[in-house]
This record gives sequence, structure tokens and C-alpha cells, in this order.
Amino acid sequence: MARIVKFGTINMLTAGLFDGWISIGEIASRGEIGLGSFHALDGEMVMLDGEVFRMGTDAVPHPVDPTTTTPFAVVGAFETPESFELADCEDWDALATQLDARLVDPNRPAMIRIRGRFTRTRARSVPAQSKPYPSLGEVAAHQTVHELPAFEGTMVGFHFPEYLQAIDVVGWHLHVIDDDRRHGGHVLDVSIERATVTIEPVGGFEVLLPDDPAFREATLVADTHAEVQRAERG
Repeated sequence: MARIVKFGTINMLTAGLFDGWISIGEIASRGEIGLGSFHALDGEMVMLDGEVFRMGTDAVPHPVDPTTTTPFAVVGAFETPESFELADCEDWDALATQLDARLVDPNRPAMIRIRGRFTRTRARSVPAQSKPYPSLGEVAAHQTVHELPAFEGTMVGFHFPEYLQAIDVVGWHLHVIDDDRRHGGHVLDVSIERATVTIEPVGGFEVLLPDDPAFREATLVADTHAEVQRAERG
């Protein structure tokens, strides 16, 4: 089974801890695929084959300097994954239904890569936030959403069960980047003409946390699901 490494937790973001505390170079050394954000929530992250890209509000991917920092990221490497073909998937709900059916153990997290042709993709990014930082819901209210043209590309992401809602996003959390490195972002909706899906349950994960006054003094709550879903699904 796969193993993943988490840098920060989702309830750190709901608590407004948006300052970056660990470098992109460090997280890139710990996996092959991943997603996350950047200091002050400045854009969306995709890590593919160990290379990290940032998509700002223009939805254009840019390679990231390894000294750039992040407050939140998840990375992993496949060990013995399952692969299957997907075709004519009309929207997010249809995709989630098919992926749910492939979960070997719904009580374990899973990691996923989807390579294929996406005929319609609704993707978002958010701009850098200024202190005092707003709530995660307020950040999402000012997101920029793009309807991307058809492209060949890759989605990467993770699935976490509800009992881990303080740790990460419950359900499927996917970010996308096209093969030409012209488009990408956090996936809100998607139609897939055809794709190869690689998926694997997670045998365990490591959570790394910051060592700073903001984290030590934060009030971190366990029940984050409703707020995170409002922010994640736009």
C-alpha cells in the first residue's frame, strides 16, 4: 500500500494559519504526486513526477522555486497501485461515484492519478491573502473560476474518510494540470472523454507540523467538514 506525507492539517487552514512554514524543496523530496497551496494561500499546487507547479488566478502553471514555502500540502508515492480505464464520465458526481466504487477500504485514505482527455474542466484558484487573514470561506468567496478548454492532462489527488476531517479534505480532492502546461487548478467539475486511473489505498501517513507561536496558540477544532466542503466545492 502507498504511504503519504502531510504537511499541516486542514483544520490549520480553517483556523487561519496561512503562513508557509516548510519549503517546496522539502515536500518534493517526499513523493511523486501531490497537491496543496502556498504561503498566504497564493495559488493552487500540483506536484507531478516530483515537479511542483503553481497555478495563480490566471490558471497558468509555473514551476516553483524550491525555497518557496507552503502551509499545507499532501504528497505520496505509489507502491502497488491498481489501474483501470474510464470513459464518457459526464461530471464530478459521476466521477466520484466511479472512484468510490474502486475504494478497496473506505476507512483508509487513498491516492490517485488520472491521465486522459478532459473535455470540460471547471477549475479555480485563489489570490494571495493579506493579514489579518480571512476565514477559509471568505477566501473561497473571492476565488477565480475558469472554464478550461478540452485538453490532455493529469489530475492528482487524495481521498480521506470522514473520521479524518480535521486532518484533510473529506472525499475526493483533485488538482489538474494539462500536458502543455497552459492550464490547471483545483478541480470543481470535470467531464472526461477517456482516462487511465491509477489508485492505491494508503497503508499509513505521516503528519508534519510547524513549530511556531501561531501554531502553538491556535485553537484547532475537530469538526471542519461543513466549512471545508463549502470552500472546496465552490
